[in-house]
Amino acid sequence: MIRPGNAAHVGRRALVNVLAALVAALLSLIASPGLAAAAPVLPAQSYAYDGHHHTAHNARASTGRGPPATYEHSTHCDCIVLRPHADVARSVALPPTDSTYDGPAPFVQGVDTAVNTSDVMSSIQRSAALATRGSVAAETGPQFFRGARGADPPSFAPRTNEFKVDPETGLVRETHGVSVFDNPGSVSSKGFTPHEIDQSTIPSELRIIQRGQDPHHYEIVPKPGANLTPEQFGACLSRIRCY
Repeated sequence: MIRPGNAAHVGRRALVNVLAALVAALLSLIASPGLAAAAPVLPAQSYAYDGHHHTAHNARASTGRGPPATYEHSTHCDCIVLRPHADVARSVALPPTDSTYDGPAPFVQGVDTAVNTSDVMSSIQRSAALATRGSVAAETGPQFFRGARGADPPSFAPRTNEFKVDPETGLVRETHGVSVFDNPGSVSSKGFTPHEIDQSTIPSELRIIQRGQDPHHYEIVPKPGANLTPEQFGACLSRIRCY
């Protein structure tokens, strides 16, 4: 018969023995060769380096224009292909690229586009003048044109049949004068070159009136009360200018 005190002592000794057996079994399992073989050991990866390339003559050239580069770090180098989790890193040699250099590209002869500055300025000034005249005409009234032969400048010298003189006073009447038209087509239809009148140059002693059956026909005549002699009338007309 086992006493209670002896039973407790036996139970503790049995527990210690079980724990000791478990620790021994665990240590033997760790030291087992089979367990060590189950854990794969990855081999170390290797990298290839074939040196730094300095300036040297080589067969590689650019396909574009211009001289080939003389300092290329990567010409004819092996390409190192690294594959993760592979057995080893494998080196793949890429074939060199060869091309030829046919010299610098020649310049193509271009078309001479030189522009005469004075001609450009003259054109700009003429355009500005036309725009200004159009604006003024829209505000002040119609434009008027005097004809001339070919390239000759227009003349406003009155012919004796273009104006009438009052026999009593000897002054030019206000009813007749030098012919002009309100459009260039009417002048051209009569075989003359039309020239636009600069109305700012018309003296204050004169005015333009419509006269005749043609509604586009006008005449430059003395203003009422101007009292111009034929000589004075001719002098006033000579001050008129065209553009």
